Amino acid sequence: MESNRLISRFRNSIASQSYRRGLTLAIPFLIMGSFSLLFTNFPNDSYQIFIKKFLDGSVIALLDTLYDISLGSLALILCVTPRRFFPRPFWIPSCFWEAAAAP
Repeated sequence: MESNRLISRFRNSIASQSYRRGLTLAIPFLIMGSFSLLFTNFPNDSYQIFIKKFLDGSVIALLDTLYDISLGSLALILCVTPRRFFPRPFWIPSCFWEAAAAP
């Protein structure tokens, strides 16, 4: 009984809701990196030959760049996105808060 109350109290806390919304906001970056990896390494020989020769290999370069950007910076994205949903503390002046929380 006590553990259920503690779990529901944590679920309803501002910190828990902020992290949940922040992780939800990071899902498009995960999907973009995953699909670029899928399109780069699709297990079909004719597709691999086509994708490497199409537009002189610029498609492969674009997909590799998307993968590096999205999944390479995932740690930063997961640190920054929950911060957007925390309420502004009253002891920090609003000019500092808006500069720190700006997207």
